Amino acid sequence: MSDCSCSIDYEHDCDPDDYAKYYKARIVKSYTVKKCCECGEPIKVGDKYRLAIARWKKFERFHTCLDCVSILQHVFCVQPYDGGLWAELGNYLEDNADVDFPWGCLPHLTPVARKNVCEAIEAVWAEYDYDD
Repeated sequence: MSDCSCSIDYEHDCDPDDYAKYYKARIVKSYTVKKCCECGEPIKVGDKYRLAIARWKKFERFHTCLDCVSILQHVFCVQPYDGGLWAELGNYLEDNADVDFPWGCLPHLTPVARKNVCEAIEAVWAEYDYDD
């Protein structure tokens, strides 16, 4: 059992009727090239990734690379909807630029995920006016 290092308490602001009627996610091996629904990077043949299947009015599939999965697992306490990781992380960083980022989650991320999160933090800090 691993320690939960989740840091961002994401708030779903949608109506409970908007939640999927069915949702199942598991780690699988790719037999064809896929595109990560979070970062847009290719998931190559032979790579493992998270496949999520959800049904609202129709079934939809979401392919998430393991780098983005590590961010979802270790940065967010409640996971955003599939495809919303970077938008929600950006919103959190912009809204909390003057607050120290919860650095305890970084060691739990994959190296690529850690690099991408640090770049997102640096981008927000570069635009932040610390004199306000």
